[in-house]
Formats: sequence, C-alpha cells, structure tokens
Amino acid sequence: MLDSLYTEAIAKKDSISKDIDDLFEGELDIDKIWTSEKINPLDEELILAAGDGSFNKKKYLGFYFYAVGAEALIYTPNEGLSNIETVELDTMPNQVFAEERLRNMMGIFEIKTALKAVKNYGLDYYMVDGSLLGDLIRRL
Repeated sequence: MLDSLYTEAIAKKDSISKDIDDLFEGELDIDKIWTSEKINPLDEELILAAGDGSFNKKKYLGFYFYAVGAEALIYTPNEGLSNIETVELDTMPNQVFAEERLRNMMGIFEIKTALKAVKNYGLDYYMVDGSLLGDLIRRL
C-alpha cells in the first residue's frame, strides 16, 4: 500500500504543489511566524509520559474491517524512551453507529494505556490530548 501511495504522490506532485502554493498565495516564510524559545532543564528528574489513540475502518457490504489503537510514550531519566500499546484489529457487522463505537473503543484504549503507564512507571506527569480530556470531563 505504501508503494502505491508513493507512486500516486509522484504522479500528482505538480498539481499538489500548485494547490498548496495557491492556498498560501506564494512562498511561506516560516521565519516570520516562528518563535524560538529556550527550554531550561529542570534540576529534578521527572518521569514523563504522553498518550494518544487512533482508529480507522473500511466499510464493506456486510461488515466493517477496523483497527483501533492507543499508545503511551514514557520517558524515564535512567531508561530513556519506552512505550505501552493497546490495539485491536477485527471485523464487526455493518451497523448505524459504527463510527461512535470505534471512537468509544479508542477512548477506552487511551484510558487503559494511560492507567497502565501510571501503574507501571510511577509517572510525575501524563499528557493527554483533547479528545480524551473531553471524554473524562463533561460540561454540565
């Protein structure tokens, strides 16, 4: 599949470049909008982690073929970077709320992965994306 995407990208290179140029009306000067910030190292050694999830599906006549996953990246000063993953690849019958079901599965996987990271690594900070935060904190 990746080879086909590369082939398609090469074939459409000129038209894609033109579309992007039209969107930015010429050259995009990153130096005008980039802000450099110096991040000072902390004296204490923290264990940090961040997590995110994703899902994708392909609809066929009578069923969906889907993949759902979540990953947490954990940084420990002594061991460096490691990860924890939760994934599922399967089929399900064609149904009205398939998108919502997969989105809920993704949220559950994100929470499970975050809990595994907290339990196994004794984290100081865990960074979550907005979708998980929205699932955990509801407006009244």
